[in-house]
Amino acid sequence: MRILVIDNQLILDKALATSLEADGHLVAVAGTALDAVGALGRFDMAVIGLSQVMDSPLDLIPRLLAASTAIKIVVVAAIMDVDMAAKAIRCGAAGYLLKPFTLPQLRLVVSRVEEMLLLGRRVADLQSALGASDTGIYLASANPQMRGAIEMVRRAAFSDSAVLIRGERGTGKGTVARAIHSWSDRTVGPFASVCCPSLSPDLSEGELLAHLKAALAGSTSVPYRTIDQERGTLFLDAVDGLPLPLQPKLLHLVSGSKNKQGAGDSMKGCPNVRLIVAEIIDPPEKASSGRCPWNPFDQPDTLRIDLPPLRARAEDIVPMAERMLLNFSGQRHTSAIRFSSEAQATLRSYPWPGNIEELRNVVERAAILSQEEVVEATRLFLPPERIGSRMPAIGDPISIARVEELHIKAVLSSTDSIEKASQILAMDTVTLWRRRKKYGI
Repeated sequence: MRILVIDNQLILDKALATSLEADGHLVAVAGTALDAVGALGRFDMAVIGLSQVMDSPLDLIPRLLAASTAIKIVVVAAIMDVDMAAKAIRCGAAGYLLKPFTLPQLRLVVSRVEEMLLLGRRVADLQSALGASDTGIYLASANPQMRGAIEMVRRAAFSDSAVLIRGERGTGKGTVARAIHSWSDRTVGPFASVCCPSLSPDLSEGELLAHLKAALAGSTSVPYRTIDQERGTLFLDAVDGLPLPLQPKLLHLVSGSKNKQGAGDSMKGCPNVRLIVAEIIDPPEKASSGRCPWNPFDQPDTLRIDLPPLRARAEDIVPMAERMLLNFSGQRHTSAIRFSSEAQATLRSYPWPGNIEELRNVVERAAILSQEEVVEATRLFLPPERIGSRMPAIGDPISIARVEELHIKAVLSSTDSIEKASQILAMDTVTLWRRRKKYGI
């Protein structure tokens, strides 16, 4: 381990420090509290001498834990300061030693801290695995178009080529990017996500590169895991919303990234990272918000994955909602485990303009508010005027007459005359008038 001794009077003499180093540990000394707080990012364990560190030595423990929540603290107190040692434990210390102590006693305490860290790593790995399993909620699909996209995701994971993910807001572009990283041999490296529209337009090329490198350096939240900074993944989200002044700078940084050597080789001074970019497909919004109408990453040698909107995945809506409901019910300790038939029909008939993200919010709210095992349609709180407005997909449990009604309504709303509508529908105007009367359009 990396052990930091904090005391202006050396508690660990040179022989003890040498012994710990012989056991494979790295030992360093900080003489002041300021030096200790500044060095915490590099250490796993801190040993504090309570007597001479500062006027109120117990104040240092919460400061250290605030600076590094994962560090384990061991306090060293004199025999007459047993009460202070107990107070230090209550403040968050992981263990204590009473002076004078022997080398075996010190090694015993250090080994206990090692066990704590190992347990923490195992818990973090389990949490990471559970988080990865959530990917199945969003990527499992019976829709042919989505299944094709998932196959592309799996193939992309075994390549170092740059990847472009395209789709509407809320279609799961971030989930797909994380899946590519998790399924690839770069999974032991960091995954960094940068929201391009949030970048300042005034960044220079050097500052932009520094920002991307900083994102990679601080991207992992799993403590004590060995991170290979040269084998990570950089995800540029909403790259089409990148401020105009930054577009040529970013393009210059990654212009040669799609080569045989891997995605990060041409990013001058940047680690060897896998580049994944996401583009939001929403033409009206692009036009109104100044988004560029082209994507410099959309090149023939870039792997491209197009994600369909949720409204085009009618067969996935209810199964996905049910998986989400079970997941949220387990997390929130609620009793809701399935949707009523009316609720299922409502879920299928809603157009989901916010796609998977909106569905997730609706299901989470229903799981929290429902008191019974069966979630009724009233607990979905979807706008009534939009229910039933989703165009049915092939294979939906819906009648031919309902399909005709919705299609005629959609064509009429998109044309400025009944003559144009009748031409599109291949239906004479008299028949169209009759259909309008029949359906109350």
